[in-house]
Amino acid sequence: MDSIAVASSDAAIFDPKEKQKAIYLYYDSQYSDEALDIYSEEWQERILYWHQKAIDSAATTLSSEKNLENLDFGGFFLAHPIAAFSLWQLLQSCYELDVAVCGNSKADLNEIESWQKMNPFKYLRDCSVQDKWRASLELFKAQIKAKSEDMDVQEESWELRMHDILIGVEKFETAFESLQENFKANLAGKRFADWMIARIDEDIGKRFSMIHRLLEFKESELGDANFAEDTDEPGPLDPAQADIHVAFEAPKPKKRWSFRKNQDKPRRPSASEPKSPRPARTMSIPKALNLKSGISALKEKFQKPKNTKSRKAR
Repeated sequence: MDSIAVASSDAAIFDPKEKQKAIYLYYDSQYSDEALDIYSEEWQERILYWHQKAIDSAATTLSSEKNLENLDFGGFFLAHPIAAFSLWQLLQSCYELDVAVCGNSKADLNEIESWQKMNPFKYLRDCSVQDKWRASLELFKAQIKAKSEDMDVQEESWELRMHDILIGVEKFETAFESLQENFKANLAGKRFADWMIARIDEDIGKRFSMIHRLLEFKESELGDANFAEDTDEPGPLDPAQADIHVAFEAPKPKKRWSFRKNQDKPRRPSASEPKSPRPARTMSIPKALNLKSGISALKEKFQKPKNTKSRKAR
């Protein structure tokens, strides 16, 4: 049974630089620049705030996966600063993706900001966040449908939004891989580390499944038009090739976009498709390499918007 609490309750002798140094040395040893700002005044203030907040707080006992939702980020950081820093980076990528998917107005941005005040694993599983994602992507589908029905509809805004979503997914995937490596090195033997990775894998996987369905919808609505524009040849796509990859290049075996465990196994190729060996798994903990390879392929298929600056809320 693992318990997470502040090691020392004496604020007078607490020095945040010890935590900062540990984080910096680890990331420097990994030839990573992710912790370059760890000595900033902003980080020092954060650590001092978390320590002060944790002094009067009871320890969080992680006796089961369900207890994760009670874990305050500050308490986790004080107990395991190096591992917690990688969780911080992953959460920032999640919040950026929230803005890309749901940040359509000032009110939306305010709501997204409120999510950032939740405990990390409560945020990951929160139903209101999932519902907001679902509603926002339904509105996005309406934009795509309008484009398919009227080719004169202004498309820059939704193309830029799609671009931001794809960039956000890629940032998350990079952060998730980094977190897994970090946890493996710094939380060895801790059962809650496996629970945390599984929770991220499952809950963010649900959001990525929504993006997957959006891409399938986009393919069904705009595949014909985009294919004709790219090849300068009129005519519809072969109905037998209704895959998001086929809309822009030669047929390939369909890839899964969610990295949930029950979607880890690739589908069996048809007789007309070349057989390829299943990639070897190098780690026992959940990985998202299938997602990363899919995102890399997808980014090559979408035309980059003329204005590549981040989409701002209206």
